Amino acid sequence: KLQCCVSLLTTFENAANYLDWTIGVHGISITFTHPFYNAVSNNSSHTPLSSTPTGFGSSGATRKKYSACYLPDVIPAQGWTKLEAIDSAIHKSGWSGAINDDLRRSIQLKRYQSFKGTVTWNQYVEWRKAQGGKVDS
Repeated sequence: KLQCCVSLLTTFENAANYLDWTIGVHGISITFTHPFYNAVSNNSSHTPLSSTPTGFGSSGATRKKYSACYLPDVIPAQGWTKLEAIDSAIHKSGWSGAINDDLRRSIQLKRYQSFKGTVTWNQYVEWRKAQGGKVDS
């Protein structure tokens, strides 16, 4: 049974931090640049919700951008927590280094919602004919 599903993405918003979204409601789009880590970073005053990452230097090396996204229905289908989804998106972006709170806090996250529409082949044919169009068999 052939069918086509289309997700219309809506309500794009900048999140306050990497945990500022709701599983099953929002899709996520993350971007971050390569975080030039200092050799030592032991600032325990930061939490996962802190907005300023620690341990980032200003080396002259090239700053590569990473990005990835997940539609709203992917994360609950995988059974992921927010942290698991974020870490998966980091890997999906092509990042092969260690993942820690500093890296997570460096993420710029956009959240969005979607509306999903589905039609079968027969529904499409009926609609196409009603529009005066031709359908090749």
